[in-house]
Amino acid sequence: MTTPPAQSKPTGPGQQPKLWEGCGCLLTLILSGLLVVGLVVAAFAFGWFSGAPASAKVGDCVQNKGTDRDPDVRVLACSDPNAQYKVLKSEPYGKPIACFGVPGVVANYYETGTEHVLLCLGENG
Repeated sequence: MTTPPAQSKPTGPGQQPKLWEGCGCLLTLILSGLLVVGLVVAAFAFGWFSGAPASAKVGDCVQNKGTDRDPDVRVLACSDPNAQYKVLKSEPYGKPIACFGVPGVVANYYETGTEHVLLCLGENG
């Protein structure tokens, strides 16, 4: 004779609920927090690796798609025909006066706000 499979008993007074029961809100909160942190990191990485001026190093090349009064500077490969300038000096939190005396400087780019960077620029080519 076979015994029918045991059925789970409902939780009643004095019995402990299963560990995963009742923690849905906590789990949702933790996962939401991790998602927000992940999005912030992704946004930072995208800005850093997408040609943002703050990522420019000496020897990199940049293009100004804007104007002198309203620049829109992006880092490009120096072989790109749109790369106008080569970075001769890059200084976080630098002031434009730091470009004086740097040989070959024809322009500078100074950014404040979320990113602070000074780029001393020479002709690319």
